[in-house]
Amino acid sequence: MDETFRIACTSTDGPYLAAEGLLRHPDPAGLEILRRQQETAADPVARSLAMLYLGWAESGDADVQRALAYLDAAEARFRNTPLGAPRQDLCAADLTAYYGARLALFFAVRLLKQPAWPNWKVMTALTYLYDHRLPESLPPLIRYTEETPVPTYRTAGLTTLAVFDTGVLAPSMLDEALYWRALALPGQPPR
Repeated sequence: MDETFRIACTSTDGPYLAAEGLLRHPDPAGLEILRRQQETAADPVARSLAMLYLGWAESGDADVQRALAYLDAAEARFRNTPLGAPRQDLCAADLTAYYGARLALFFAVRLLKQPAWPNWKVMTALTYLYDHRLPESLPPLIRYTEETPVPTYRTAGLTTLAVFDTGVLAPSMLDEALYWRALALPGQPPR
């Protein structure tokens, strides 16, 4: 299980999804590994991943599975239309109506770990994260914003990071959030 978690932390796309599949329903020893990683991992993204998998182990991943099915169905429905893809603002609003803020950590992780997502899914996830600024989604969102090679995605990530309420962040994340806010809002003092 330690090796599977390491793969989840260091990979993307297919290898990540395979590791995620194994970590969705860990055995008791795997649960202990995830708890230890959530508390002690040096990398904040690793702690976020452990939190995500522990949440699935304790509460199930039905919301995530339904949300992914919704996105796949929306993509199929709009594929042969003049738009060619669903509108991200409407998809994000639907996801909010169905799930509230429960998918924020999942979408932050998925942005980082599945960079091959099509544009409309990326923008749907970023719109959803803009609307649901949960502190636990901040580490993977920061890493995604740092690493994405797509200028539009980086700008959307910066815009989302800029609206996080720094008053609810852990001290370890505060400096990071202020740094990204300063990049997103040049000439304005961080709040």
